[in-house]
Amino acid sequence: MGAGDNCAGNVPAGGTIYIIRHGQTRLNHASALQGRSDSPLNENGMRQAQEAGSWLREHGITFSQVYSSPLVRAVQTAELAAPGADIRIDDRLIEMDYGPYEGTDLRNPPPEILEFFSDFVHNPAPKGMEQLSSVVDRAGAFLEEIRNQSGNILISTHAIAMKGLLEYLTPDSGGSYWSRYIGNCEIYTVENRGGILGIPKKLPRGASGEAPGGPERAVSDADLHMHSTASDGTDSPDQLAGRLRDVGIRVFALTDHDTVDGAEQLRAQPPEGIFFIPGIEFSCRMASGKCHILGYGCDFASPAFRAALGEGERLRRAKLETRITFLREECGVCFPEEELERLRRVPAAGKPHLANLMVKYGYAAGKDEAIRNTLDRCRTGESRIPARTAVGAILESGGLPVWAHPLGGEGESETDRDTFARMLEELLSFGLRGLECYYSRYTMEQCAWLAGQAEKHGMLISGGSDYHGANKTIAAGTLNAAGKKIPAERLTILDVLRKKI
Repeated sequence: MGAGDNCAGNVPAGGTIYIIRHGQTRLNHASALQGRSDSPLNENGMRQAQEAGSWLREHGITFSQVYSSPLVRAVQTAELAAPGADIRIDDRLIEMDYGPYEGTDLRNPPPEILEFFSDFVHNPAPKGMEQLSSVVDRAGAFLEEIRNQSGNILISTHAIAMKGLLEYLTPDSGGSYWSRYIGNCEIYTVENRGGILGIPKKLPRGASGEAPGGPERAVSDADLHMHSTASDGTDSPDQLAGRLRDVGIRVFALTDHDTVDGAEQLRAQPPEGIFFIPGIEFSCRMASGKCHILGYGCDFASPAFRAALGEGERLRRAKLETRITFLREECGVCFPEEELERLRRVPAAGKPHLANLMVKYGYAAGKDEAIRNTLDRCRTGESRIPARTAVGAILESGGLPVWAHPLGGEGESETDRDTFARMLEELLSFGLRGLECYYSRYTMEQCAWLAGQAEKHGMLISGGSDYHGANKTIAAGTLNAAGKKIPAERLTILDVLRKKI
């Protein structure tokens, strides 16, 4: 019996699917339409693929199956990203057939190509080219064939073929992936839970702060929901500030779970060239349901705030001990005492910390597997402070309380409108001041609906990614699922905070 087997039980087929675009080629570098031209990776492309593979291995990610397009650039990428793997070639992963337009210089394209690229959704492909519907059909047929396989799967493919896979997985996207830029060796992940494929998520920046293949600019330049190593993120507060400055974030809030250690560190030495907002995220309960409350611009020395903070920290520490006991007594999962002592010193240690230890000591193949198959089975009892207490403490400390991801957070089902209305009514009675209307997992329609609710009830509008570094597949500055830029001016809470801080 392997480590943790007595706890996992009968686990259905599943894992995570990793979809990677090939590394750079000579034609990519020349801005030429490549399609089915069988060009190999150039030196930079090989480096990109090697860096992607190193990032995956550093994060404990291995693959039970590796699939590739038959074109050499995709095969080379698979070989470098998953060295030694048995690569299965599948023609359905090949790039779109550009027909007579193969090799077209995209810096000076013919009118019909320019028209097609200007609106993929409404303009058919020019004569002689494969239609996008065909790309989606073959992508879907491939995904249906592998959906019942177990373990992590790597798929090495091409930009348009990759978009076909993503479009098949999100039929309500409105074709948004077709116009989205996907860089060389960019990776998307798809959770497979018992044959049910989830929504694609862009793999976040790695431990060095750069995505495989190099840094990218953030989509939006303000992000008011972020986590550091003070709770369950992987970037230290200083690393986070530097990283955000590098990718073009101009305004950010650090909102660690039930702790202000990281925010106090940055407030003591404010980062240069970026507007920093000290914050917190309280885990809360109330009669109508569970929620998370963000607090911005608080006086951390306020007695009411310190009392709420102390209660939140006490409950989180009790939850950590419950999980450690569960792992040891129910699952046979034991860690060296020095690891546990280090974990206990983390102000808000949670499931990601324990999952990473399970991977490190061979109890799980990956972090997601450890959480899904083992840690999620642990019942921790009451671990949230009353929402009335959190909202009241934030207000008494001069801060602004905001309801975080009010339609449901990462991995949660969407809150129905009736439940939302009941929860909002209760929170407003406590003194809630704002809604997180823009959130990394919400569609533009959901964001617009929430903004309408905020305006209807006279509340402030906020927005954030819920960035956790390598612990979540969310890039900084991502304020909606469509990858659309949200101008900072739409976050009306900033007008108030700039006057307060």
